[in-house]
Amino acid sequence: MIDKLKMVCLASAELIRAPKAPQGDSVSPKGRYKVEHFRNGVKIGEYEAVNTTTNEGRAKLLNVMFDGTTPITAWYLGLAVTSTNFQPTDNYANSPSPAWSEFTTYAELVRQAWTVVASTAANPAVTTNTASVAAFTMATGTTITGLILVGGGSAASTKGDTAGGGVLWSGAQFTGQPTGIVVASADVLKVTYSVSVGA
Repeated sequence: MIDKLKMVCLASAELIRAPKAPQGDSVSPKGRYKVEHFRNGVKIGEYEAVNTTTNEGRAKLLNVMFDGTTPITAWYLGLAVTSTNFQPTDNYANSPSPAWSEFTTYAELVRQAWTVVASTAANPAVTTNTASVAAFTMATGTTITGLILVGGGSAASTKGDTAGGGVLWSGAQFTGQPTGIVVASADVLKVTYSVSVGA
């Protein structure tokens, strides 16, 4: 008689990961421009531009919220004809270089007001001018490459002003339109700009 001994070995392993550190809230402001392009009353294009918020714009935001700085209550949209992308270091004084170039040959006498309603207590919180869209009527043909939002100082509504001590909140190049939007005289650009904070 031959004895048979059967042996079976079982092994198991359990991987335990350390819990993730809690993540802080994200309050980085995000902005988006939308432009509707009209010719002879017919919409011929729609474009988007994601903004670059400037260092001076962020500083103004924090100083108003936490350091008692006087808020800017009137903001204005403008059109850009710069050939380079906007940078966080760009500013209202348009220095050094100039950092960006503004297009001012439109029928309206001033930069167009960015008129918004109060944002709601939501996540994300959003403020926008969808209820009062800004319109620019071209007085000549050109190529528009982007947009700006400015406020404060002594002449923020003045076309082309860089000396009034205002704040350049953001600048934006058109997404998917690397050479810009070709416009003709009498074309109308209707501009909506929205800023969100949160998720």
